[in-house]
Amino acid sequence: MMKMKSGFTLVELLITLVISTLMITALCMVFISGIKAGGRAKANFSKYQSLRIFFLTLEGDLRNALAYEPLPFKGTEDQMEFPSFTLSHGKDGGEKKLIEIGYLLKKGKLIRSEESMKKELKDKEPASKPVLSGINAIHFEYPYKQEVGDTIFLPFWLEEPYQGIPKAVKVRIELSNGVQFSKVISIPQGQLGYVASGGRAP
Repeated sequence: MMKMKSGFTLVELLITLVISTLMITALCMVFISGIKAGGRAKANFSKYQSLRIFFLTLEGDLRNALAYEPLPFKGTEDQMEFPSFTLSHGKDGGEKKLIEIGYLLKKGKLIRSEESMKKELKDKEPASKPVLSGINAIHFEYPYKQEVGDTIFLPFWLEEPYQGIPKAVKVRIELSNGVQFSKVISIPQGQLGYVASGGRAP
């Protein structure tokens, strides 16, 4: 009587090898896609984190804005300039420093400039730096009360007649990837502007 030889046949080994290869390939694909998704999430977080910091900076600047008629609030659809104050820290403690702040979109970057309002420092070049990049467009709008009806937002703030500081600023940003963000920043010391019907000054 012949004894049965134990072991794997060539077909069984090939089948095992194919199954193992498929499983390893699937695991590698899952691992690689996970790494790519993590990279995209990190890039998005970095981009949106800088957007969050920008909004916090702008909100702080606007909430410290001053109603100062010789240097009125200037607001158009894509830029703003206004007097404000910041708290500087020196040897004698905190001190309020009067500055003029500007926001301007230039070559896909939003630039924030800061210039001292002191006469002796007025001739110095204003300090400016990009606070946000990768932008297609930015839109600022300002609230006005109508003769009849609700408050409307318009893409300008009238300097004449002098109307002080707007009650709020609506900001809409379009990033280079097409994503849009918008936020309304309220200014407690501001007021609603007034235009006659048709969007003209009274």
